[in-house]
Amino acid sequence: MQSSLPDQKITCLGKCLDNMTKEELNGITENIHNTLIWPKGNELFTNYLEQYNFRDSLECLNLYNKCSECLAEKKKQLSKKNLKEFELLESLFVEVRAIKEIVEDLDGIPELDMDLMKQFNEALKTRTNIELLAVLEETRIRCRNYLRKSHEGFKEYVVEQYSLKLKCKNK
Repeated sequence: MQSSLPDQKITCLGKCLDNMTKEELNGITENIHNTLIWPKGNELFTNYLEQYNFRDSLECLNLYNKCSECLAEKKKQLSKKNLKEFELLESLFVEVRAIKEIVEDLDGIPELDMDLMKQFNEALKTRTNIELLAVLEETRIRCRNYLRKSHEGFKEYVVEQYSLKLKCKNK
């Protein structure tokens, strides 16, 4: 369970926000999806979770990023067809099995439930690219859904820091 935000300021994160435009700040505060897909937004969100010691959210974000990297890599390989189908399937199988083990260890995230574990088991049993990629995408969606609550606090922090920045400039 995550605690409420302490009153202390996050100087490192605050300094990173100083270098961002209003449009960039709007992008990362608009929704969790925008924050996660933009590398700088993802990095800032990671820093926020680390600074406030939101371990479950940080582990979930790491899992989200691992799934995203795997999906991007495998989709790229599928489009180029530079690997034999068997080699691609085998490497995907190994990655999905490793991600399943990570999911099994994340007890504090209700979205990563028995239904998802059944999907992992089925995908690993059928050993098809479609099923293996689908379970990674489902895991990523569930992680993003879990991270929405932490993102609300992140958004409030970003807005507060931007407001403070404007006040300092106007003095």
